[in-house]
Amino acid sequence: MQFARHLFEYLAARTLVAILALLPPPFATRIAMGGSRLLFACLPRLRHIGLRNLELAFPDLSLDERRQLLERATFRCSA
Repeated sequence: MQFARHLFEYLAARTLVAILALLPPPFATRIAMGGSRLLFACLPRLRHIGLRNLELAFPDLSLDERRQLLERATFRCSA
């Protein structure tokens, strides 16, 4: 069952990337940024893990600074 889930996720991601590759870069970037914002809002578990990792790596940063860093990194990597 785990294999089927991973295969489905892989095929969905590959399809999305193939579709984005056909679009003009500025339009594809906007779509990718919107999708990353949606995922960031809809996946609190992964957001929590990211914040915890940043807390371990940068203990001197405040919670707000870690949130901003995570948001910037998430949006930059997806676009």
